[in-house]
Amino acid sequence: YIGFITQEIRVGNENSLSIKLLEDSETLEEVVVVGYGVQKRASVTGSVASLQSKDIATVKTPNVTNTLAGKLPGLRAVQRSGAPGDDAASIDIRGFGNALVIVDGVERDFTQVDANDIESISVLKDASASVYGFKGANGVILVTTKKGETGKAKISYSGYYGLQSITRYPELLNGYEYAMLYNEAQQNVGVTAPYSNEQLEQYRQGIGTTNWYDEVVRGSIPQMYHNLNVSGGSEKVKYYFSLGYTDQEGMYKSKDYTYSKYNVRSNISAEIVKGFTVDLQLGGWFDSRNKPYEAEPLTRSIQMAKPVFPVYANDNENYWSNPGDKGNPVHLSDIDNVGYDRRDRREFNGSIALNWQIPWVEGLSAKALLSYDYNNNYLKKWYKEYYEYVYSESADEYNVQASHTISELTTESKNYFKPNVQTSVNYNRTFNDKHDFNVLALFEVYNDRKDSIMAYRQFAIGAIDQIAAGDKLNMNNGGSSKVSAHAGLVGRLNYAYDNRYMAEVSFRYDGSYKFSPEKRWGFFPALSLGWRASEEAFFKEALPMVENFKFRGSVGKIGDEGDFEAYQYLTGYTYPNNSYVLGSSG
Repeated sequence: YIGFITQEIRVGNENSLSIKLLEDSETLEEVVVVGYGVQKRASVTGSVASLQSKDIATVKTPNVTNTLAGKLPGLRAVQRSGAPGDDAASIDIRGFGNALVIVDGVERDFTQVDANDIESISVLKDASASVYGFKGANGVILVTTKKGETGKAKISYSGYYGLQSITRYPELLNGYEYAMLYNEAQQNVGVTAPYSNEQLEQYRQGIGTTNWYDEVVRGSIPQMYHNLNVSGGSEKVKYYFSLGYTDQEGMYKSKDYTYSKYNVRSNISAEIVKGFTVDLQLGGWFDSRNKPYEAEPLTRSIQMAKPVFPVYANDNENYWSNPGDKGNPVHLSDIDNVGYDRRDRREFNGSIALNWQIPWVEGLSAKALLSYDYNNNYLKKWYKEYYEYVYSESADEYNVQASHTISELTTESKNYFKPNVQTSVNYNRTFNDKHDFNVLALFEVYNDRKDSIMAYRQFAIGAIDQIAAGDKLNMNNGGSSKVSAHAGLVGRLNYAYDNRYMAEVSFRYDGSYKFSPEKRWGFFPALSLGWRASEEAFFKEALPMVENFKFRGSVGKIGDEGDFEAYQYLTGYTYPNNSYVLGSSG
């Protein structure tokens, strides 16, 4: 029953049992991650939904974002692609834009985090997100990874092998149906039917027709996942180590669509001296995706390919037919024919936190956190020269069609660097068993740098897919660099009386590089109140079966800098368009 724990009692030789229901207070004592801290669930006054590790990895999917659909109220996860490596769901809260994601206290992407490494996910849906200032308007998702616990080493393995298949697909016309309808369409506009009765009879018997869907798409697509982790520790040192591997294949029979990913994580907490703890968290992942260059138009190509055309022109495997406006789908699904689109990504996340329980003042602690993230995204697209053949009805022959007449190679490398520094002081104290105080003061500074460089070449002879082997004619290259900076001062006061009446006052004084020096800083306050009516004597007497019943409300101000480009406050010269304004003319 809700509010009581499950018990297992051995019957043995007893004929009757006397069992006493035991209250389950774990839910109310459960710690919930909130902005820059944790609170007991019973004392939370904001709208916070949370999900624990046991509920996260229940859905077997390569991307953790897809496990969240339908599990957290107010959170919407929409998966717009099932392509290997590109199947992350877009996440928003209550229908607003992309939510801010915080992983272990730092703004990070979590789409590639191993689901088995996540301890909890919390969602801030109201004014409680004001502590994130300019970035909290669309809500905040707080992700906490697992840490070690005191005890013997615990080794855990999780893995699965599964098969995917397309659940529904439009039923396409066969050759006979297509020819019949095409004849009818032509006759309706006064044109002689192009397909004779003899041809129709052949198509009806399945002679000379092609089922393009069956030629390209596999009936089942394998994927597998493995995770091995070790955790444990003593009173002084606790550890958690994890290694994960994911492998997916694409839907095409060519098997040229592949994706693989490696995850690694190491979380260590050590008490150096009494009251002084160091937390070292290291995580990273590497993934590689490979697909045919023409992968995106393939679905359209299958639908546009005429079923009365063969795969090969004149039954010669060296010549591909062109059965429709979007090319030959069997041809386009093969990397050896049209080239490839490859992507390699590497990411490293590291942070070290120094925690000090100040001995001179009970309940007072200080923390310093330094994090550094690095991400590299390498793209290589090789678009080969290829030809297909179009059948001529009048000449009864296939003529070559220049589908893509010159080989092209594009390479691009993107790098992302982000350091972050947080310093905070926290005071947490209970007086006379009824007055609970929690005070937080935090200052945060973070900036990032994004660099990219691109090179493009064409090839008269497309034999070697390397930039150095390309022609200098029509070559192109480019690059970009972007630097940003933010800083914020956070304050929060929580008070609870007798576990019944609760209040929280918070603010963030936030600064963003995007705005002019005079308007660079914004103040974002919030207030929330809560009343646990279930703790009142009259409530317990009237409704003793209700363990927790709480009223709460919040009001606050939250910022949104997402729609603003940097430096729009400047007038005059515009780079890189090489334009400027003098007086009223440009």
